[in-house]
Amino acid sequence: MLPEVALSSILLIVIVLFPGLIFRRFYYWSKFTKQFVKGEWSERIVTSIFWGIISQVITLLLISYILSILQIKLLEKDIIEKIRDFSFANMDIEEARSLLFFILGYILFSILVAGLLGLILYKFVRWFEIDIRIEAFRYSNQWHYIFQGEVPKSKKKVLFPWVDVTLITQQEDGKQKMIQGVLKDYQINATSGDLEYLYLEKAEQYSHTQKDFKKILSDIFVIPSQNIVDLNIRYKYKNEENNIEKVEDEKNIETNKGDQKNVETKQEEEKNIEKVEKEKEIRAKQRKELFLARFTLFMIIVYILFPWIIAKEGVIWWKKILSYFPLFICFILITGGFIHIVSGKSKNWFFTIMVIFLFSYLCWRAASLLLL
Repeated sequence: MLPEVALSSILLIVIVLFPGLIFRRFYYWSKFTKQFVKGEWSERIVTSIFWGIISQVITLLLISYILSILQIKLLEKDIIEKIRDFSFANMDIEEARSLLFFILGYILFSILVAGLLGLILYKFVRWFEIDIRIEAFRYSNQWHYIFQGEVPKSKKKVLFPWVDVTLITQQEDGKQKMIQGVLKDYQINATSGDLEYLYLEKAEQYSHTQKDFKKILSDIFVIPSQNIVDLNIRYKYKNEENNIEKVEDEKNIETNKGDQKNVETKQEEEKNIEKVEKEKEIRAKQRKELFLARFTLFMIIVYILFPWIIAKEGVIWWKKILSYFPLFICFILITGGFIHIVSGKSKNWFFTIMVIFLFSYLCWRAASLLLL
């Protein structure tokens, strides 16, 4: 009896708790990964069990409905009967081999569903800025929202934060050290959420003798948070008004003949800022293009295989070929609409989604007359 109870408990943990942990791991993504281990262990277990149950319900729905529509016969009658009468005490490995393979496949599939569910919810919350608008959905990493200008919400698009740091460490003349640069990354404590390290690019140190900032020869300048006295954040925006202000500042500086050194420093700082802006824009554009290319490739594969997978038995081949025409319209609408929304060209994304859904449904109904 005891071994059966122990094995049943292990199976329950694997089926319910572990998918919940996988969900939480993918929901707390990117800059919010530290929240995965934050909080009381009892609270984390309860939330993991809750999302594990949700994942199992979705997995069962997928198996019972979607796979039956695709006519993939996954559950044989003998397997269903074995599941109903299953007992660890009377288990014969040779006879239960098919059942064990089914359990293994089910566990792996439920883990995949849990991971995808967590990642989709994370993307949904971040893309539609639900965590910014509604505090209840906000992640615990407050530093991300501060550094990116999301809370309080900036009216302009923030390219990157520029930080000015005053350190406890004193120089030989007794004055405090001041550092400024582009915030490349940061690290927080997983338990408390406090800031631990700052990683700066284009770092510069203030010279009290020359009354100016001097470049530091480094690729990444690391600052421990315990040495920070004051932290000032300046957002660099991408907008025409800011560019006009820069031009006016340059003209005012150039007219001042008595301060040529400040002019050179200002120009060098502007060049560094422009260089960082271009690099960040290029990286963001490359990531977006790679993501859209993968999505388009996935949709092409689905478009090619879909009629042959979903068609009922006995449907002749020329009907499958004809179904490509209405499905092609679905493919163009879904792929083009998704690219249009992700690229930021759609001002009214809700209207775009409704139009895509309506016309895609009509095209799907036309294709189903040939396939089903």
